Amino acid sequence: MQQEFIKNSKFGKIYFKFFNNILVQIKYLASSTKLVSPDSNRTIKYILKYLREPGVDFKRIKVRLIGTDYQKSVWQETIKIPLGKTITYKVLADRIGSHPRPVAKALRHNPLPIIYPCHRVVSVSGIGGFVGATTGEMVNIKRKLLQHEGAIL
Repeated sequence: MQQEFIKNSKFGKIYFKFFNNILVQIKYLASSTKLVSPDSNRTIKYILKYLREPGVDFKRIKVRLIGTDYQKSVWQETIKIPLGKTITYKVLADRIGSHPRPVAKALRHNPLPIIYPCHRVVSVSGIGGFVGATTGEMVNIKRKLLQHEGAIL
């Protein structure tokens, strides 16, 4: 059974998609998107708790990570970046024996960007992109997430 919800947060509107009560996708949406509120969903409440106070451990949440083996290796590496810290696309690429461009492409397609914190990966020359955007509302969300976690930009 598929369920989809859109919730509001201080970081904007966030879309959640579940299959059989397992989280499979999180997506940041444009601020003009209409809200769809679930009656009660523990996973969403837990994620929204992180958006209020960083440091929430997501190990309790059941997720299904959908992507290629390469993408999954990139996304899994983001979990190792400590709260309040950032690394560059190059450092992440070096860790998995790859190059920055394919790493950035994999991060762009991250289906669970809060759980797999791709916002903690930045460019050597600045904040870098976020979910495929290099300017605008999405990059501002990335900046807010990093500030929320205590990262120094």
